[in-house]
Amino acid sequence: MKEMRTDCDQDVIWLKVSVAGHDATCHTGRRSCFYRIVQDGNGSAMLEITDDERHFDPDSVYSDQQTT
Repeated sequence: MKEMRTDCDQDVIWLKVSVAGHDATCHTGRRSCFYRIVQDGNGSAMLEITDDERHFDPDSVYSDQQTT
């Protein structure tokens, strides 16, 4: 872990870490789970994807098959 912070009323913890391996922390294969921005779509929320680069193929990492 590189750094740990908390917000003003101490109900949120933010961790800054070094990532090993694929340089990705999201199970979708992206660098971060926060790859979407919520936009105002004339009174309704719309999601805009800001990072669509996959660092690994989730299907090859997370499978239903178990090895023994």
